[in-house]
Amino acid sequence: MLKNLYDLDTIKSDNYRSLDEDTVDKLVRSILAIGLQEPIHLFHVNETGELFVISGHHRLEAIRRIKSDPRHAHLVFQAEVVRGSIEEYQSQCTAIKSVMANAMRKDMALLDRATAYAKLLDSGLDLETIGLMVDESPASVKKTLGINELPREVIEFIRENPKLRDSVVFKFAARFQKDPSFDMVAALQDVLNQKNVRRGAQKRSGPRVNKNRIGERLAATGQFSHDQIKTVLTCLSRELDLKS
Repeated sequence: MLKNLYDLDTIKSDNYRSLDEDTVDKLVRSILAIGLQEPIHLFHVNETGELFVISGHHRLEAIRRIKSDPRHAHLVFQAEVVRGSIEEYQSQCTAIKSVMANAMRKDMALLDRATAYAKLLDSGLDLETIGLMVDESPASVKKTLGINELPREVIEFIRENPKLRDSVVFKFAARFQKDPSFDMVAALQDVLNQKNVRRGAQKRSGPRVNKNRIGERLAATGQFSHDQIKTVLTCLSRELDLKS
């Protein structure tokens, strides 16, 4: 169901990833030029009336910035709204839609991928299923999840230094796991100080995704009904360029 968006400040977000300023800026320019091409997807909690973002966090922020300008305050934007109980919002199916629509929509930083995979793991999916969804091996998914176990100061250092290559972070993370006395922050700083560090943030291409494989794997887990799988794939098809 499409709904006009008026009070944007009441829309809540459980976003696990940081907003990319360049993406928001590009969306602002695009929306002003050609309009909002894809509605934001929201979940309306019946018991409380709260609205949560399922996908479209960057689009929502872009709309907020546009509406904050008095010249564009009159513009009205729409969102696709799904209604349900708080249990349905917190369900595995909704978690998958939320994470997958963002995790595979565009490039993601390592820390954001680690958080996204953890959200899928917490929803009850195993490493193999997550790996199939994001086109990575279970071992690769596990390695990415391990980043969440690093000390807070290390995680913050990685977040503040997007020039660090994923391969370097993984290498030092493995060393830290073997030797907790290893000063990972100092080692990462040494890498940044080297002249051959690649300039600019590393970009990661979105995983290749096969819709049929995702559907088959979800069905094989026995954790989803046919309607749930259909809902997930329908949502992903709108959000992503999925292979059939």
